[in-house]
Amino acid sequence: MKYFLKPILVILTAFIFTGQSSAETERKIITYTVTHPMKTVAGVCANPQVQGLALTKANNVISASAFQVVVPIIGMSSGNRNRDSTMQTILGYPAVSEWVAEIETVSLTGSSGVLRGVLRLGAKSAPLLSEFQTSEQNGELVVRGSMTVRLSDFQIEKPRLLLLAVDDEVKITYEFSVKAP
Repeated sequence: MKYFLKPILVILTAFIFTGQSSAETERKIITYTVTHPMKTVAGVCANPQVQGLALTKANNVISASAFQVVVPIIGMSSGNRNRDSTMQTILGYPAVSEWVAEIETVSLTGSSGVLRGVLRLGAKSAPLLSEFQTSEQNGELVVRGSMTVRLSDFQIEKPRLLLLAVDDEVKITYEFSVKAP
C-alpha cells in the first residue's frame, strides 16, 4: 500500500511548492499511510521533479501557474527493499517509470487552497483534488496538505498479507516550505 502512496505523496508535495521562477524550496516532506487489517504502514517519498511551476505575488495575493510533478517509481523507498521491489512490480516498473501529477488549477482563498488536476500512472489516470493550508514563517511560504488516492482508480490490485488485502484508499500528506515570492 505504501508503495502506491509514496508516489502520490511525492507528487502532491513537490508540485505545490518547488522549482518556481523566484521561489526556492527549502523543505519537502511527503508521507503516506496504508492500512491493512493487521498493520498500518507509514512511509516517506522523495525525489520529485517539478516542471513549469511559477509563483507570483500581486496585492499580497500569491498565485501559482499550472505545473507538473513527476515522481520516479524507482526512487520510492519504504525502508524495506523487499516491499519496495514488490511495490515497483505492482506499479508496472520498468514499463511504467513514473507517476505524474498534472496540476491544472491552484485556488487560494486566504490561507486555504485547493489543487485540481490529473494524476497519471502510465496510461491510467484519475482526477486529483487536494486541500492545503498556507502560512508565512520567517519569509517562507509553508504549505501543508493531504489527499486520498484509491488504488482501484489505477486498476492496481490491492496487496495482500495473510489473505487480507490492504485498504483501497491511501492517505497522502505533504509539507513544503518555499521562499515567498
